[in-house]
Amino acid sequence: MRRLSLVGLVLLVVAAAGCASSSGSTAETAELRILAGTVEVAVGSGDFAAAVDGQVLEAGHTVRTRTDGRAAIEYFDGSVTRLDHDTSFTITTLETLNNDDESKVIEGEQANGNTYTRVVSLTDSASRFDVVTPTATASVQGTVYAVIINSDGSTTVAVIDGGVNVLEGGTEFAVGVGFMVTVYADGTFSDPEPIPAELLDGDWITYNRCDIDVESDCDIEPAPLASIEISPGTAEVEADEPQEYTAQGFDAEGNPLGAVGATYEITDGTCEAASCSAASPGEHTVTGSFGGFTDTATLTVGLGDVAVTLDWEGPADIDLWVTDPNGETVRYDSDSSSGGHLDDDSNKDCEADAPPPPETISWEPGTAPLGSYSVTVDYWTECGAGAVEFTVTVTVNGQVILSTTSTLTDVDDSFETGFEVASAS
Repeated sequence: MRRLSLVGLVLLVVAAAGCASSSGSTAETAELRILAGTVEVAVGSGDFAAAVDGQVLEAGHTVRTRTDGRAAIEYFDGSVTRLDHDTSFTITTLETLNNDDESKVIEGEQANGNTYTRVVSLTDSASRFDVVTPTATASVQGTVYAVIINSDGSTTVAVIDGGVNVLEGGTEFAVGVGFMVTVYADGTFSDPEPIPAELLDGDWITYNRCDIDVESDCDIEPAPLASIEISPGTAEVEADEPQEYTAQGFDAEGNPLGAVGATYEITDGTCEAASCSAASPGEHTVTGSFGGFTDTATLTVGLGDVAVTLDWEGPADIDLWVTDPNGETVRYDSDSSSGGHLDDDSNKDCEADAPPPPETISWEPGTAPLGSYSVTVDYWTECGAGAVEFTVTVTVNGQVILSTTSTLTDVDDSFETGFEVASAS
């Protein structure tokens, strides 16, 4: 393990010396190519916005790929940097020096993720191509290399083509084709070592070597889909509030294959395209399906300020009524002007396809009136059930203030209780 005597690691590919008498520079541009999925661009410290294929990039622009995204930055001199999934890259300098050689200067900062860069051969010492990462600076002239920011914060630079010299203090040592170095957050770095097969033949390097570098021995087919993952894995919404979902595909090794067009369904709710919602408070399971693979997520519907839940087992049709402090009763056939609402009329008229218990009457946050509430449980139709044991649970501001269990024996029997709401928060 070696220790750096300067900030970061400097990788140099020596070029022929040239005369560079700079007297200013001319700003240049680059062009963005969207290779896959979601790609975004921000100008300076501004917000990110959806990128457009062919978009002109200037110094100060940041390109960010999402989990399904890949992109390429094509520079004015013919060099190119490709961004893997979940990668952020900022262009800091794009210019041609006003010297005799018209030297090209390209500088960027890679905050995270993986890049693959092919730098055209530069013939004068004033031309340079620098990429700064959290632990290293790769400065090259005419080479092909990958920069990988690892999960521990270290940076790996793998040289695919060209000769690279590593400067340690005043000493240089060579890193040849097929070798790599790793720079750690504490300033130490590894000796050059052969690029392992799992990296050299991995998805990212192979994807680029067989595309922009057009190797004749490449015959790459997309890895088969082995699993999908839907996102978000957990979410909380109010009753009937829609939640949008996305799905990603992965191969058997866990490598992302990009977005997939999954179909969705939810327990005790509805899904339209990739948007799912439910009325009943509590947890609901969302299932995404694509290509014979499935994944699940949990959607929790909040209870609101006030929620009264009636639960029982069996086919009997019993009904929940709640009368608010304004004297308005919420039940199967009426809501209240304050926003009280019954989610489902469970076991309605003994219908086989009616929603099963429980039933919940609730008020959205900030709408429940203060004062006294009365609760009635009415035995409407027995549906062959006979006596029915039930439980009433009252939640106010997320806290259970009442839970009681009783039994209704015959049709038209009823049970009554009540509670107070003294504060809306």
